[in-house]
Amino acid sequence: MKYLFSFLLLCFFGFGQAQQSISFYENAFDEALLVAEKEGKDIFLDTYAPWCKPCKKMEKVFRNKNVAKFYNQHFINVRVNVDLFKGKELAKKYGIVFLPTMLIMDANGNVKQRIDGVMNPDQMLQIGDMVVNNTMKSVVKSKAKSSNAVPANPVAEPGEKILFVLDDPKASNNPDYLYHEAFFKLEHMDDAHDSIAMKYLNTQEDWSSEKNMNFIVSFLDKTDSELFDYFLAEKDDFQDLMGAENYRKTLEILINDCLYRQIPRPDPEKVASLFSILYPRKYEKYTYEYLLKRYEEEENYNEYVILGEKYLETLIQPNAELLYKLGKYKCLNADKKELKVCLFRVEESIRLSEHPVYDQYLTVAKMYHSLGKDQKALEYAEKARSLSLGDSESLRFVEMFLENLDKS
Repeated sequence: MKYLFSFLLLCFFGFGQAQQSISFYENAFDEALLVAEKEGKDIFLDTYAPWCKPCKKMEKVFRNKNVAKFYNQHFINVRVNVDLFKGKELAKKYGIVFLPTMLIMDANGNVKQRIDGVMNPDQMLQIGDMVVNNTMKSVVKSKAKSSNAVPANPVAEPGEKILFVLDDPKASNNPDYLYHEAFFKLEHMDDAHDSIAMKYLNTQEDWSSEKNMNFIVSFLDKTDSELFDYFLAEKDDFQDLMGAENYRKTLEILINDCLYRQIPRPDPEKVASLFSILYPRKYEKYTYEYLLKRYEEEENYNEYVILGEKYLETLIQPNAELLYKLGKYKCLNADKKELKVCLFRVEESIRLSEHPVYDQYLTVAKMYHSLGKDQKALEYAEKARSLSLGDSESLRFVEMFLENLDKS
């Protein structure tokens, strides 16, 4: 009891906007389980990462007053950052591959409902209501196992399509059963749908039939799969089936999911491979720019500088933004000689920029100050101040530098 009270105190400030947003416990999954057990509620788990743009879209949904009221009333809500160590463990435990992924589970951690991707407020309310009222609909009828159960047979009513009982050992290798079970698992966001889909396809000698090709398209959900490899290899057939434009859109969705939603994030070799599919002639450019942006988001400035130097060598025309950021990030660990190179690059970026930003001038000012040239530092800082007028946060950074310059 004392532990729970301490936990509630620790998380108190996360609940300041209880009626304006879903109230989340932050990165405290185990503790949330204890609270859920104590209060007799299910858990709503939201997994996210700071770099995940679709996750930011869900934040607006969580602030919807109807969604907030419903989820705060019926669930213990917890958010977990999958970039943190415990978040990575949790993602591995629950098979979370893409973000955002949300789970509704009981107080023992057993998943009741999986929600993959961005949802709107109505969808969130519908899913929550179905879980609370236990009204989830099944496509395939299920039968509980028991020691005296009647041997399972296909279940049918006059005029109905035959549906097999789930977990029927006699039907488990029946293609029709596997076909329907795969769609059942997919509808209910059960991770087992991938393995069942492959089990069905392994019963088929010809994957290129129209039925099987449509089936494959339905179960394409990641780039690291045999289905994706087949989708690439049989490009002409799939374009005939769905049209060239839809084929391209499907590729873009799958590849963008891998690049911007998948955890762990793809390594550089995988990134290059994916961009080569979409942009065979310009894939190196897209690979460099994607990785540089990612390293910057992760504040991995050492890797940014290493890769940025390589990219700079490939460019015919200098890139103002790249010069600026290379100079800015390399100077973080630069000696005096390297600092002069950094200074040249950022000054060159200002010359090449049609509309330089305040931080370019402020970065140059800091470099001149480090080199003991305070008059030049002041000159550039004043330019930075003039560009930051109207932006209180930017202006604050410039004023802080000028204040320190005055003291030196």
